[in-house]
Amino acid sequence: MKIALFLFTICLIGDCYASQIYKCNVAGKVVFTDKKCDGEIVNLKANNSNSSEEVKGLYNDSKWYRNYPGYIEALELSERINVPVLLYFQADWCGYCRLLEKELLSTYRGKTSLKRIIKVNISPEAGDDESLLFESLGGKGYPTVLIQNQFDKPPTWLTFMEKINGKWKTKSANYLDTIIDSSIKSIQ
Repeated sequence: MKIALFLFTICLIGDCYASQIYKCNVAGKVVFTDKKCDGEIVNLKANNSNSSEEVKGLYNDSKWYRNYPGYIEALELSERINVPVLLYFQADWCGYCRLLEKELLSTYRGKTSLKRIIKVNISPEAGDDESLLFESLGGKGYPTVLIQNQFDKPPTWLTFMEKINGKWKTKSANYLDTIIDSSIKSIQ
């Protein structure tokens, strides 16, 4: 028992790792594994954790930043880790915004796809900074969705709603995946 406790303590104090971790590309997806591959070796902290902010080009977080201060924070994060930023302009009273959220953004597939990029939910009615940002990007109605592939480049407009048989419908999660994949590849 004393020997096991001693070895455990030594592992806590020093760098004690059972195996090496590799960042690999498997079927077009980035995965982390202890199986040797052509990918790069990932150096973990002593507590065997690695936040999404520490690996350039890789992000896995469901957090949504809010309004103008959140946008500034998202741009700073984007600059550090080289990951696209999705801007979602909406209003609390907007029925089409709720439809987009219900049919895409809040679904399991939508949330899974969105975890790979930085997300900002902005309500232009929240204040002057939010309203000026919306206007400066050419915003006129809700919902407005843009993607900013690089922190220092202007965002690109996205269309997630289309009229089919006289009724507004949200585009599919496959469309969202394609947009995100394309954005991530464009900056790698």
